[in-house]
Amino acid sequence: MPSTVAIPRPQRWDQPFGDEPLTEDSINRLLAQPCMTSIDPEAFPANRSLRDLLQNDARPLEIRRGEILLRRGDYGSSVFIVMAGELRTITDPEGHAALTSSPPIVKRSWLAALRQAWQRPAHRELRHGFGLPPSLIKIPKGGVESRSAHTSLYDVEGFLTEYPGKILQVGSMFGEIAALRRGPRTATVVASTDTQLIEIRWQGLRDLMRDAPVLRDRIQALLLGREPVLDTFPLFSQLSAETLKSIARASSTQACGDGEWHHRLKEARRNPASVEESEICVIEEGAEIENLLVVLAGFARVSVQAGPGLRTLGFLRPGDVFGIQEIVESERGKPPPTATTSLRAVGAVDLLQIPIGVVQEELLPELDPLDIQEVIENQHRTDDLPQPLLDFLMDQRTPNGTQTMLIDTRRCIDCDDCVRACATTHGGNPRFIRKGPRHAHVMIATACMHCVDPVCLIGCPTGAIQREPRSGTVIIDESTCIGCESCVNSCPYGNIRAVEVRNPEGGLYVNQQSRRPVTKATKCDLCTSQPSGPACVNACPHDALTRVDLGDRGALVDWLTR
Repeated sequence: MPSTVAIPRPQRWDQPFGDEPLTEDSINRLLAQPCMTSIDPEAFPANRSLRDLLQNDARPLEIRRGEILLRRGDYGSSVFIVMAGELRTITDPEGHAALTSSPPIVKRSWLAALRQAWQRPAHRELRHGFGLPPSLIKIPKGGVESRSAHTSLYDVEGFLTEYPGKILQVGSMFGEIAALRRGPRTATVVASTDTQLIEIRWQGLRDLMRDAPVLRDRIQALLLGREPVLDTFPLFSQLSAETLKSIARASSTQACGDGEWHHRLKEARRNPASVEESEICVIEEGAEIENLLVVLAGFARVSVQAGPGLRTLGFLRPGDVFGIQEIVESERGKPPPTATTSLRAVGAVDLLQIPIGVVQEELLPELDPLDIQEVIENQHRTDDLPQPLLDFLMDQRTPNGTQTMLIDTRRCIDCDDCVRACATTHGGNPRFIRKGPRHAHVMIATACMHCVDPVCLIGCPTGAIQREPRSGTVIIDESTCIGCESCVNSCPYGNIRAVEVRNPEGGLYVNQQSRRPVTKATKCDLCTSQPSGPACVNACPHDALTRVDLGDRGALVDWLTR
């Protein structure tokens, strides 16, 4: 019988963000920056002082002139403060396209993948290195873009002359949009001089905002005041830079809905009527449309009244628009059109409001009517789904998923090849459960959906659960996971589990104080390191299992109606 190994209880700051803590001088300089001077150190609790927070959740960075710090479209979860030097934010699509593409994700070789498939671990959930001093373990730092992903421009002067961008000087804070929305970076950032920065991971920013209300209010106002990067959305991708700026200046943002929806979804699933009751109506069927609404973050239900209840017509995700068809069909100078459907916020939704006059005078003249029609038709692809199935998908909140595992029970023969393949890839223990909510022949497996809005990231105290910067895949860095189960409890779909971990000999790791087993959070990682992609999909002999991005309505309809 393998013996247990007692280790200290994992703590949030066992692995600080930086390789070395900030010096007292660096902290003093940081707190002297305009964006930080309003913070009152006395407002922080004794067990999480302001200086402790900065020493553990912040790190210094030095980048050279011409180095690319961030790329638009990559996911991130940290903010940056310029301490010396100067950077430029490049939002011009042509400037962004001119840059070297992001490095590919490192995967195992085919030989290593085959070797892994033949290995049969004697025990499940084996871990190495627990209980050793951090100096003896190579710890990957989670929650931010890898430094190895940074590359440099060949012709710095020529690039910045053609695409000057916006200057970020000493004292500037940037990166809030991606950090707070758990989304992609909205701009590419390049160093125009040798630059010194301090990077604060999301967990530190969260605590700063919690205990410094003035900072929280300023960041939230800044977040709403930033120009949305409209050209990343299909309807706006062909507009000129001048038109985009004009539209952004005339527009306003609106935050609506329930930010705590994920805590209530499990209960709502047992009472379907309460699902719709929890949704906030943004615009009601029959109301005047004064603005074109663009979803910036979150997702929403499109419905019509059907007797005493609602009939779901579809859903909107980031980049989708509401009211475009009514505005296109209306005439200038006439009364505003009325909404033919209702829009309801599912959870927290951030919207951009573009006045109807701006849409008619600036947006529509630059758009090809065929492009407009394509956007309208894509959002109506859900018309091809049976109404009960569409209601089921919406009530289960699956539009949040970018990699939702669907199983066609007409084809599935319960062979469990998918489960065995997952276990083989993940050290003997599968990362999903082949069961879940079901409607007719469609089952939503209990597997991470890699959500548009991954609420599991919100409460993680260490940043162990994070997005892979380039693909957006939600992954867990086990070296910084402390087994607090915050992500387990936050996931509204039950797709994250806590497992007891063992030493290489098979004995349990236990807490030195409580003597209880040490646990780690686990979930599907889409086999990110595997050259062939998700093992579960590849192993299914009857094509019964697939991964679907619910934003790709065409792919969903094609799979369901094949």
